[in-house]
Amino acid sequence: MKILRYIFAFLLITSFSSCATQKNTSTTRWWKSFKSRYNTYFNGHQAYIEGMKAKTEGNKDNFTETLPLMMVSNKSSKEIGKSNFETTILKCEKTIKLYSIKTKPEMKRGKRLTPAEKAFRNRREFNPFLKNAWILMGKAQMEQGDFIEAASTFAYAERLYRDQPQIANIARSLLALCYTELEWYYDAEDILRKIRRDSISHAARRPFNTAMTNFYLRQKQWKEALPYLIQEVDNLPHGIPKARGAFLLGQVYQTLGMKKEAYKALQKCLNQSPPYETRFNAQILQTEVMPAGDNKKKLSKLYRMAKQTNNQDYLDRVYYAIGNIYMAVPDTAKAIEAYETGNKKAKQSGPAKAILMLKLGDIYWAKERFKDAQRCYSEA
Repeated sequence: MKILRYIFAFLLITSFSSCATQKNTSTTRWWKSFKSRYNTYFNGHQAYIEGMKAKTEGNKDNFTETLPLMMVSNKSSKEIGKSNFETTILKCEKTIKLYSIKTKPEMKRGKRLTPAEKAFRNRREFNPFLKNAWILMGKAQMEQGDFIEAASTFAYAERLYRDQPQIANIARSLLALCYTELEWYYDAEDILRKIRRDSISHAARRPFNTAMTNFYLRQKQWKEALPYLIQEVDNLPHGIPKARGAFLLGQVYQTLGMKKEAYKALQKCLNQSPPYETRFNAQILQTEVMPAGDNKKKLSKLYRMAKQTNNQDYLDRVYYAIGNIYMAVPDTAKAIEAYETGNKKAKQSGPAKAILMLKLGDIYWAKERFKDAQRCYSEA
């Protein structure tokens, strides 16, 4: 009897699944939504989480430049988590293939439909969960650095859910994000302008804000980016993402000459207990945005940093900051001494040392010490 019950249950499930592929009822929609959520999509989502964790921990920023909003914009970070994102894409494709419901629901003859019922019947996709697979697939493609493929996914999702503005606006915002990364600024601006005309739902607000932030930052429109960036940082999860976002916010404030706000943003970065290199660069940048007249305090802090064992690999940056303070006084002789010390004590080549040598070369050139200038420019 027990075996017969198992056989009966198996036949019932098989029969139900078979009907589910052919019919569109509230029951079949629920069943396919349930299966898509907890079957292939779940595995794809877990792979995406692992990929983002690997990218967050492995990302290397160039702190001598304004940080990009998206980690994938760093060329060295594009490949991080790639296998996880490939898994995500495959699982999402499988979810869409297996659980999509395109058949329209049956309608009783003679029944007059309400406007809401008409709108529902006009949909092109009836599985209520499948929107998540489309969006996740596009995000995974973005994190691989494949922005054209991701744009294609989001453009299709936008058309598929055009009659559902909340979903369509999420897809549009992410499409604008892809266009910005591709430097198709006119197309990105056109999409963002159209979204603004609609009432943006709470669910669509965050991707729209991210798209607006990146749109202005990539074009160095710092003032326009600032209000969106503030919201973006508030929405970031605690830890490395928020620390990185707060550092970027501090850089933008510094560029706009808002030193007090920059110092506070960098303190927010430090409060997140970021990785050592991020913490070090936040402390260096804080010395640059301290109020004018605090030179003794700034120099005291930097000379203490120069003595700390942990900072021995970053002495070129410490002495570069010291030289900048002396140049602001101005005390060119002490500035040159600081820059030369940074050059001698630098343990690795890279953008930070190159910037130091260019600065030193410019000073020597202005003083007509051309031989020293040539040495600095050559090394840079």
